[in-house]
Amino acid sequence: CGGCCAFYTCVAVEETDCVPRSHYWKIGERGSSPAPIARRQLRRDPLTNTCVGLEGEIGSAVRCGIYSQRPAACRAFEAGSDQCHAARRAFGLDPPLTAEQLAGALQRLAVREAEERRREAINLVSLIPITRKREWAVEVVDKEASGDLDARPEAA
Repeated sequence: CGGCCAFYTCVAVEETDCVPRSHYWKIGERGSSPAPIARRQLRRDPLTNTCVGLEGEIGSAVRCGIYSQRPAACRAFEAGSDQCHAARRAFGLDPPLTAEQLAGALQRLAVREAEERRREAINLVSLIPITRKREWAVEVVDKEASGDLDARPEAA
């Protein structure tokens, strides 16, 4: 459909990708001359802001003009994934989420964020000197139960 080619504006091109040179920018570090390459990303069409490899009109007949040479980021993108449907919705190719779908998505996001906070708390425990770990770990468990992971123990 081309939604992903228009929706995702910063698509990384790795040094090992076989993307034609005319299809990506080399982005250098500011203030260096000559600037070392910090990253590469697919070029955008200045009129449509879509990937320069996209041929055709979004939602109708489209194709990737560099399909066999597309970057790893494009190869890894899964058609039919949540990200795919988000891009399709942005261009009116998929209907908006229903209230039930939105509630389910928000619930999954909240669970994912809670898991990430838990992992961050565990990582923080490993940074505390060994004499404070046990005391802080107990405090984290108590705070996790109350939902307050932002509080930190007083310094010893």
